[in-house]
Amino acid sequence: MNSMQIFSKNIGFNDWGEIYLGLKKGWITRSDLFAFCQKGYVIPCGEDRLAALYLAEDESFYQLIKQILGFISEARQPLIDTHAEEFDNPIHLRDIPQQYARLWQLEFLLRTDQQPLSAKDKMWALNNLWSDFGYPEAWRPFQILTDFPDIGSEQRIEALYKEYQSYLGAEVAALEVSHKIIT
Repeated sequence: MNSMQIFSKNIGFNDWGEIYLGLKKGWITRSDLFAFCQKGYVIPCGEDRLAALYLAEDESFYQLIKQILGFISEARQPLIDTHAEEFDNPIHLRDIPQQYARLWQLEFLLRTDQQPLSAKDKMWALNNLWSDFGYPEAWRPFQILTDFPDIGSEQRIEALYKEYQSYLGAEVAALEVSHKIIT
């Protein structure tokens, strides 16, 4: 991956749970993690943390995961898994703490926004993402719900697309404050 839409908005990872979730879901790789730390995209990753990650990875992938779980625990953040050995167990996104999902939700919303698709196709793609992320309530206003009689009308799609753009702008503004990359 190595390039994410959030970085172009000056938004980075603010806690280790976001990193852990990205690794667990396969959205980022170990090499991405190290590159992001070196570029300052992982806000809590100073030189000491980066060195600890490198040392842990030299031992094994599970030692790296154990180190990240330790960082999460030190910060008194909620854990997704409690042991590195649980890393390979599947997880549904509705079962993870919202504070970890929010950044990833924004990333995937931004990716969808950058797709060369029509507004209607983007809205259908967002419906799939809504499902993938466990139906976040905040996304309901821009979902194509089948119980609307004008489900596919141009006016309906346009209204939903405006809601989506408004939400996207608000999320970027909020995370620019809480997840600002310090350069």
